Amino acid sequence: MASEAKKKLTIWVKPRTDEYIRYQAQSKGLTVSEAADALLETAFREDAEISGAELISVSLKNEMRREFGGLSNRIASLLARAALEGISARYMAYQLLVDARGEQEAKAANRAAWNFAVSQLRRPSQAFRDLLHDWREGELEDELSEAPDVPTA
Repeated sequence: MASEAKKKLTIWVKPRTDEYIRYQAQSKGLTVSEAADALLETAFREDAEISGAELISVSLKNEMRREFGGLSNRIASLLARAALEGISARYMAYQLLVDARGEQEAKAANRAAWNFAVSQLRRPSQAFRDLLHDWREGELEDELSEAPDVPTA
């Protein structure tokens, strides 16, 4: 059979895949390119549907990584903004208390407000508890699948 024209393809693989291809090449007396080509040909020939599903899986993983990365950046930005707004509001409230009631009373009110906020964070709200319960019971997925589309900014 005449030799087919070949094309160069450079790919990045996981270390485990690299080791497997190199082992197969060495044990069969082939070059790494010949072994990789033979393994890919066999995979395509034996089960094209599984190969296609694997490609879709990789594509889906990459898309999810990109989307979650974007969400993570957005959440980080919102957390930073919330922190700045909170610091600003707290400073302004403190200064108003100092002007209205004096520094000692302002310090006491500031400390009391801080302690109250910390105690609220230590006890999850009932809505959060309900959300965790629904998630554990498998009811959350149904609600999410029925949720309306929310436009993104």
